[in-house]
Amino acid sequence: MSGSRPAGTPDEAAVGILDTLRGVPTVVRVLLVGVFVNRLGAFLQAFMVLYLVHRGFSATQAGVALTLYGAGSVLGLFGGGGLADRFGPRLTIAGSNLAGSALVASVSLVSVYPVILAVVFVTGAISVSYRPATASILVANTPKARQTMVMAFNRTAANVGSTVGPLLAVWLISVSWNLIFWIDGATSFVYGVIALLVLPADAARGDRPAAARPKTGYRMALRDRRFGYFLAMVFVNAVIYVQMTAVLPLSVKQAGHATIVYSSLFSLNAGLVIAFELLITRFVQHWAPRRTVMTGFVLLGAGMVGFGLPGGVPTLLAAMLLVTLGEMVGGPSVFSWPARVAPEGATGRYLGTMQSVFGLGQAVGPAIGVALWNSAHQQVWWWVGAAAAAGITIGWLGMRDPAAEPDAESQGAAEGSAAPGTEAVPA
Repeated sequence: MSGSRPAGTPDEAAVGILDTLRGVPTVVRVLLVGVFVNRLGAFLQAFMVLYLVHRGFSATQAGVALTLYGAGSVLGLFGGGGLADRFGPRLTIAGSNLAGSALVASVSLVSVYPVILAVVFVTGAISVSYRPATASILVANTPKARQTMVMAFNRTAANVGSTVGPLLAVWLISVSWNLIFWIDGATSFVYGVIALLVLPADAARGDRPAAARPKTGYRMALRDRRFGYFLAMVFVNAVIYVQMTAVLPLSVKQAGHATIVYSSLFSLNAGLVIAFELLITRFVQHWAPRRTVMTGFVLLGAGMVGFGLPGGVPTLLAAMLLVTLGEMVGGPSVFSWPARVAPEGATGRYLGTMQSVFGLGQAVGPAIGVALWNSAHQQVWWWVGAAAAAGITIGWLGMRDPAAEPDAESQGAAEGSAAPGTEAVPA
C-alpha cells in the first residue's frame, strides 16, 4: 500500500506531538519548515484584488484575475500529483517553487491586462503543483500510525504561515506594493532550493527502479468507486466550509450585528485551529480514520446549522466552536486518507486529485452559497445542514478500511484472467 514506509520498517504506534516530531526523519522536519516559509510569503492570492485596483484596474477586472488564479490552482493541484509520481517529489517541489518564484515576481512587471490574466493563471497552476508532492513525501517517510499527526503538523505550519503572512504584507505594502511580490517570489525560491539540497532524488518513490514501478494514471484514481465516494464527500465538505467566508458575513449583517462580530468569529476559528489542532489530533489519531472524519463532519454540519439559529452572539460563538472542532477532528485524517488507499506508484495522483477537488469546492462554493442566500436567506443554513448529511452518507460509503479488504495488487493477481477494463482498485 502506498504511503507506508519502505519494506522492513516497523509500523510504529501513534505517539504524542513531540515524540512524533522527534521520530520522523530530518527531511520531514525540513519540509514542514519549508511549508511555513512558503505560506508566510504567499501574498499574491490574498492581495491581488487590492493590488490591481491600486494599479488602476476596475474591481471587476481584479475579480476576473483572482478567479483565473483560482482556476489555475485547481488545475495545478490535479496535475501536480501526476508530476510527483512521474518525476519524483524532489524535482516537482523544486520545479514548482523555482518557476513559481519567477512568475510571481513578474506580476509587478506586467502592465497589459490580457498578459496579467495569462500570468496569474499560469502562476496559480505552477505555484501550487508542489503540494501533492510535499504530502507524498511526508506520508512516505512516516509510519502509517503517525501519518495523521504529521498531516496535522503540515496543516499547522500552513495555517501559521497564512495567518502571520498578511500581517507582514501590510508592513511591506506601506513601503512598496511591489515588495509583496518580490518577497512572495523569494520565499518560493527558498523552498525550491531547500528541495534541491535536502530531498533525496528517490524520496517517496520506494526502492525499486523506475522500470519496475507499476504503471498508474489518473484513470485509476477516477475509476476507483470507493475513492470516488470519498472525493464527492471532500467536494461537499469544501463547499460547506467555504460558506464561512461567503454566507456567514451576510448572515451576521442581516441579523443586525456589527462587522466586528464576524471578524471575531473568523479570528476565533483561526486561533483555535492553530492552538489546538495538534492537541486534538494527539487524541483522535488512535481512532479509525472513517470514525474520525465522520465525527468531524457531523460537528461541522451541526455548527453550520447553528449559524441560522436564534440566540444572538452566544449562539454564533457556540456554532463557530462546533465548526472549528469539526475541522480540527476531521481535517488531518481527510488529507492523509488518499495515501492510505492509493495503489503503489499512485500516491501523488490520489493526493493531487483530492486536493484539486477540495480546491474546486472552495472555488464554486461561494457562488452556490450566495445563490441560496439570495433565495432563502437565513434558511440557507438548513440547506447547508442537509448537504452535510449527504456528505456524511457518501463519506461513510467511501471510507471503508482498506486494511480489511484485499488490496488492488493482490486482487489483480487473483483475477489475472479478468477481462480488459476491469477495475484495478476494489470498490
